[in-house]
Amino acid sequence: MIDKLDGRIVQTFIAVWEERSISRAAERLGYVQSTVTIQLRALEEAFGGKLFERLPRGVEPTAAGIKAAPFFYRFVQLGEVMQEAMNNSGEPDGEVRVRLLESFCVTHMPSFFHQFLQDNPRIKIRLETGFQQDIVQELLRHRVDCGIVPAQPDDDQLSYYPLVMDELVCAAPRRLADASSTDRTWLEREPVISFGGRCLYHTVAAQALARLGVGTANHLEFASLEMIKQMVAEGIGVAVLPVSAIRDEVERGDLCVLPLDRPYPLQHGLIVHRDRELGAAAVRFRDAVIAWFGRPQDARDDKRTE
Repeated sequence: MIDKLDGRIVQTFIAVWEERSISRAAERLGYVQSTVTIQLRALEEAFGGKLFERLPRGVEPTAAGIKAAPFFYRFVQLGEVMQEAMNNSGEPDGEVRVRLLESFCVTHMPSFFHQFLQDNPRIKIRLETGFQQDIVQELLRHRVDCGIVPAQPDDDQLSYYPLVMDELVCAAPRRLADASSTDRTWLEREPVISFGGRCLYHTVAAQALARLGVGTANHLEFASLEMIKQMVAEGIGVAVLPVSAIRDEVERGDLCVLPLDRPYPLQHGLIVHRDRELGAAAVRFRDAVIAWFGRPQDARDDKRTE
């Protein structure tokens, strides 16, 4: 099989995998569609089976395609690491692929990125947002170098580095500030706003409200943290969010925090695949994140203003 593989064919597989379309993959690669089709056929002959099912609109990977994808990503990534090692510039460069929760990125990462990119001008960062399970899966598929998740995954293939302790709380509009901590009938009238069922915050909200004897049928889903906070501030419903993500709004009086049935701590952490050969840029990023969040908050603030 190795005799039939080259970097161009592997890049074609990855483009089709990510675009889910032969025509869009061809456009992305600067090929005509027939070139992509021929290269996919060569791969399928090497594997002895179909890698993608052709659909009326686009393609979907077969079981064999899903199994092959992590190896192709590793093939490309190892080539990048080798090129970086041969560069001998002495200063890490290249791209680091990172996947994390939007709420963590918005709340905790801007100052870090400012300092990191200032210290490492030759490193590029490609950020993707997702939820806990998405992030874990992308690491296991070798699509990203690092992830940041709100809870430690139960997977021996991943190394986990704790970063930030946080807590999930019930964010509510100011009109509910005087709501009783014992009489929670108000919750039965309030829609629960969240990112949707794939989000850990949504799961915790459902569990907490169930323990309080409140159903979760009335749900609203929004795509971003800012949208959720704005909807709560407008009095449309309540949301379960990290306390760090709403601290400014609570201090301004836009939102209030209502008690849940018990504390719901979060331990955000960095995760990497144990078997992934990280390039120098990714190693620099990993070590910088761990060091940054290992400092006291005031030390981070001081570093940001230097």
